[in-house]
Amino acid sequence: MKLRLFLLLAFFSILVTSAQNSIELTTGITVSKLNFEENFLFSEAESGSSVFVNLGYQYEIDKKGKMALVFSAEFLKRNSSLVIQNSQPITGSTSIRFMQLGFSPKFRYFLSQKENDYRVFLGAGPSFRYNFDATQNGLEIEEESFERLVIGGIYNIGLNYYLSNRTAIILETGVMNDFQNNFKEFFAINDKSKFFDFYARIGVSYQL
Repeated sequence: MKLRLFLLLAFFSILVTSAQNSIELTTGITVSKLNFEENFLFSEAESGSSVFVNLGYQYEIDKKGKMALVFSAEFLKRNSSLVIQNSQPITGSTSIRFMQLGFSPKFRYFLSQKENDYRVFLGAGPSFRYNFDATQNGLEIEEESFERLVIGGIYNIGLNYYLSNRTAIILETGVMNDFQNNFKEFFAINDKSKFFDFYARIGVSYQL
């Protein structure tokens, strides 16, 4: 038991002290749209914008620093509105909001060398999101009506602009999509209720 604990601590010590590691904190906006099949009640979905916060840990996996693994903890809101059919006695739309905590392991490939003042990168990986709250027009939706865990994907392009050897400004934009439905039973749209998002974030990176 003590040997396992020692080896585990040694492993994390190597990761933290390696010059190839960095942490990053970014925040920005997400524009989300809930995709669903048109039905008797709703005709279409409209996009909504909200906040997206990301705390990441990057570990470079080759000597040239061209490839890296990024492990991210995320907080985001996803908003969308469903437009009510004209045939219904009421008109307008109903707003849907999901509050999510997530984890995303990504592969990142740098297109420029480490010696430059800036580095462009591409990234992709899965996302695992936990829906801890969902509302319709500000009112809570029953837990039985939506999924707690939703798996999806995230794909991005970004830029690191170095202020010093250790500190950089990060600009990142990308898209996200769900592989699973968010709703179980809700206004007959449970057959297809997946978000598609555009996002843009800015933040800082610090090399450990």
